[in-house]
Amino acid sequence: MKIFIDRLYPKKHIIVERMEPYWNQWGHSSTWDLNEADIQLCFGHRQFKTKLPVVQRLDGIHYKGSGKNSVISKLYSNANAVIYQSKFCKLAAEKFLKPRNPNPNDCIIYNGIEPISDTILNRQEKRKNINIFATSVWRRWKRLREITKTFLTALDKTDLPIFLHILGDVKGFKKPKNSNIIFYGNLEYSEIMNYYTVGDVFIHISKNDWCPNSVVESLGFGMPILASTAGGGTVEMLNLGDNLGLLIEEGFADLSKDPYSDEWNKMTPEQLEDGANKLLDLCRRKEKIILPKELHIENTARQYINTFSCVLGEI
Repeated sequence: MKIFIDRLYPKKHIIVERMEPYWNQWGHSSTWDLNEADIQLCFGHRQFKTKLPVVQRLDGIHYKGSGKNSVISKLYSNANAVIYQSKFCKLAAEKFLKPRNPNPNDCIIYNGIEPISDTILNRQEKRKNINIFATSVWRRWKRLREITKTFLTALDKTDLPIFLHILGDVKGFKKPKNSNIIFYGNLEYSEIMNYYTVGDVFIHISKNDWCPNSVVESLGFGMPILASTAGGGTVEMLNLGDNLGLLIEEGFADLSKDPYSDEWNKMTPEQLEDGANKLLDLCRRKEKIILPKELHIENTARQYINTFSCVLGEI
């Protein structure tokens, strides 16, 4: 089977790059040649109109009132199958996109990653410092302000040598002046993965999230996650295994809220205290977590192939 990746050349989606080695093992491959393709995989909307059967992988949905869902919604109504990144992603699609008739080929497939061998990880018991990682602000709902406040609250409560490492662009963000918070700026993917080998805890407290790759990647490197009970797909992923992380009590995900508003993203003193205590709890743990099988990229790759096969079997 040859899968046409509907994405502008030359960069493939990171999920395709991860799945393709398994696809190749099983006799399948991705292609940018429409003439040799059997099926079309679209990420969000369709950039190339073809007569191929189409599978839509929902890759982010805009909230009501943004006016940006029309092209996503059109394909959503007509695709031969839809792959949702999480149950929460499915709820968002049903709320913000045009109606879709029930389809047995539609499915929920979480993003996956290859679990990292323990031999390359710099285990915490071999180091003095405890390294906490977070990816930085690029939208208000990534909550970098709340991440740093949670860390500083924890720092005031402990003698543990904890350090917060923030990876990515922080343009427009007022950096706290604290030597235990380190900003790295924009990094290549390979550089980020290299830093993760010395990671002990990952903070991702975004609300209403579909299925964040940063969380999957952190779990793949054995880091437990500090997240929010309002995290949507993040909470789903943490419920796939044992002891994958802890949740700050902030209510539930709510698609009626404005994800960019300060009111929705601010934390109360009680929530900061809860977050700080749970962050320190995770820092005291010594063992790396085990990636759930549902988040292994081999499992993700197999589910995609099964979906393609079901669609082609009906043509």
